[in-house]
Amino acid sequence: MKIVPTKVSFIRRIIMTMDEACKIVGYNTTQHATRNMTIALQFGRNTEEEESRLQAGLFLLRRWKKYQQACNDYRDNKFRRAV
Repeated sequence: MKIVPTKVSFIRRIIMTMDEACKIVGYNTTQHATRNMTIALQFGRNTEEEESRLQAGLFLLRRWKKYQQACNDYRDNKFRRAV
C-alpha cells in the first residue's frame, strides 16, 4: 500500500493595521461585498495579492464597527475645508 502525501495549504497570517486593511480592500465597501470577496478567495490557491486581500477582508469582517468608523473618519477628513 502506497501512502500519498496530501497537499496542505497553510494560510500565512499577516499582521496589519486598520489603515493597511482599508487601503487593500478600499473605503466604504459593504459588508455583503466584503464577505462574498473573502468567501470567493478562500477557494483554491491564491497569489500574493489575493492572499493579502483575503487577510484584509477577514481582518475587517472581525472588526466591522471599527472599519465603519475608519471610513467615516476618512470621508470627513477628505472633504474638510481648511479654515
